[in-house]
Amino acid sequence: MKIGRFIILPWSKKNFIPRVIAIIIGVCWLAVIGWGVLHAQKTSRLIAEQAAQQKAQQQRRLEQERRQAAYQQRFLQQQQQRRSRNNVQNAIDGVKK
Repeated sequence: MKIGRFIILPWSKKNFIPRVIAIIIGVCWLAVIGWGVLHAQKTSRLIAEQAAQQKAQQQRRLEQERRQAAYQQRFLQQQQQRRSRNNVQNAIDGVKK
């Protein structure tokens, strides 16, 4: 193995310390990459959960607005029916007035 200008012969007793250092550097490098992958997954999961919560909030708000509009429409229809009943109940009453 060659690191810069150092040549580390595999399994040579003379190169034990550089080989251990190279292995430690390799393990640390893999650990940092693994941590980065886990952090990226956690971040993407949090972003997805936030997006799902926002979507659910928006759906609840739209459903509430739809219910309020339907209630308002029913209320206006009932008022209109009451007004029309109060003005003329049948054709005879309309002629009498």
